[in-house]
Amino acid sequence: MKNYNGSVILVSPMILNCDGFSIYYEYELTKGSLKSDNWSVWVRENGTDWIRVQDIVVKNQVGEVYDIVFDEPVSFSEICVQPETYSDSFSYNNSFAVGYLIFH
Repeated sequence: MKNYNGSVILVSPMILNCDGFSIYYEYELTKGSLKSDNWSVWVRENGTDWIRVQDIVVKNQVGEVYDIVFDEPVSFSEICVQPETYSDSFSYNNSFAVGYLIFH
């Protein structure tokens, strides 16, 4: 994961052997600019390493539910959604909720 200072969703207890989840996500840009609507979803696998699991397209002030599906089951303790590219100085408010967890 690139150097980023933003919201992280803590998961306690750790979710074990999950195949994916749904997440509602929206943001409102309050300062600066983003260079695109592309965002990446990361999870902290086994509580240690961050892995990029999916890319999503998020537009300013437009909330949407995204289905995040893993290639193989993952155990994770945190979720992070971050913009792909941004200006040096930007800030935003965000809202998110994790919905359904997927297990097979």
